[in-house]
Amino acid sequence: MESARSCPSPMLANKPLSLQHGDILVNSELYRSIVGALWYLTLTIPDISFAVNKLSQFVRALTSIHWKACKRLLRYLNGTICHGLKMQASIKFCIHAFTDLEWASDRDDKRSISGVCTVNAVENGSMESKPQVVGVGVILNLASPVGLMAEGYISMAVSDIYAIHANYRTRLALSVKDSVGDVVEAESAALELINDEQVQAIIGPQASTEAKFLIDLGDRAQIAIISFSATSPSLSPTQNPFFIRTAQDDFSQVKALTSIVETYGWKKVVLIYEDIEYGNGLIPYLTDALQVINIRVPHRSIISPNSSQFEILKQLNMIMARETRILLVHVSASLGSKLFRLAKQIGMMSEGYAWIITKGLSSLLDPLRKKVFGSMHGVVGVRPYLPNSKRLQDFKTRWNKTSGDINLFGLWAYDTVWALAMAAESLNPTALLSHNSSINSIEPFGLRVSESGPQLLQKLLNIKFEGLSGEFNLIRGQLKPTDYK
Repeated sequence: MESARSCPSPMLANKPLSLQHGDILVNSELYRSIVGALWYLTLTIPDISFAVNKLSQFVRALTSIHWKACKRLLRYLNGTICHGLKMQASIKFCIHAFTDLEWASDRDDKRSISGVCTVNAVENGSMESKPQVVGVGVILNLASPVGLMAEGYISMAVSDIYAIHANYRTRLALSVKDSVGDVVEAESAALELINDEQVQAIIGPQASTEAKFLIDLGDRAQIAIISFSATSPSLSPTQNPFFIRTAQDDFSQVKALTSIVETYGWKKVVLIYEDIEYGNGLIPYLTDALQVINIRVPHRSIISPNSSQFEILKQLNMIMARETRILLVHVSASLGSKLFRLAKQIGMMSEGYAWIITKGLSSLLDPLRKKVFGSMHGVVGVRPYLPNSKRLQDFKTRWNKTSGDINLFGLWAYDTVWALAMAAESLNPTALLSHNSSINSIEPFGLRVSESGPQLLQKLLNIKFEGLSGEFNLIRGQLKPTDYK
């Protein structure tokens, strides 16, 4: 019964049990054993008292209907394993008595059924039902506009989930860590979350460079590394089973980008990209796709993320010296803001040039609008199509009141939290009671290995729902591809 679906009530109220219903079962030994054990549970789970009393009336004349009702009660207990009655000592001794009577309610002999309950010394007692806490780590670069924005979306997602689903028996407890955009800091934060806080999943990290290192850590600790923004195709969920990408990877935009070039009849394209995991990961796929449609790439401009203004200007001047004026840019938001300001200063945003940007920069224009929007007039970008919905419109209204325009990466972060909460809720409660207590002595950091992490991962992979960003459906560990605009 451990994997059986839970029931909302111990017994069906509209189907009273009777001796006359169902097929007679000869062997009632297991039934009697279960009912006998259930009587002990009524001490701390009083809401099953009536059901247990009723089942006890049929231990000598068991039928298939009674056995089905017994299994229903077990399913109810399976779904409410974290509920119970908290008892504690009281200084004042006091007896309370409660009684009730059902007149001629027995369907077989028409007898009345009465009940009485006496409670001693409970002046300080209380009823408690606490949700099961599921620890989840969040690693963001809180020094960046994107990190701060994502933290807001994640926080709002948690509030919305449990406002709508107040009856959930699980609660995500988020622990946010700041990577400050550094790989070492990101890995240190992950180790703290796994070993000290014993989280069962990690949302993040924000950048593909950081994700590359954390994926291996998640695999060894048996917990999911779930990124809504590490989009480099070189990070493959199919090759890394504990890595989940709740976003469109960069490869999904290749067809949209090459279609723009082909539509305008351009024959040569200069690629400008950032010398990091995010920048380097897309270029081989993009170059191959351009070659298929006979588009040449005569020059590639590779820019370091730490480049000074002088170094960026040097790269731009090298491009100006060439005859190709079709420029396809694949850089991060921080580098893109500097690149386009400098390009405008030296006249490269004027007539005669055509600029195309990939979805990473195109989707992040809103957080950077005040800094760079004025220098990017005429730039063409692609981004995943965002289907409109009433739920999205309601969210926009709430978000715009405090934080401005919505952002695609933020919506992916929001949907990620929802999916993880739904996956945790669908887990068997006994799985969540097992914490990350197994330490692998072979690991250099004494890494804790999660017992429930693999089960949570499998549940997450099967979650499907309509999120703010559209259909949430993971195909081979990453978000199902969608149309681009």
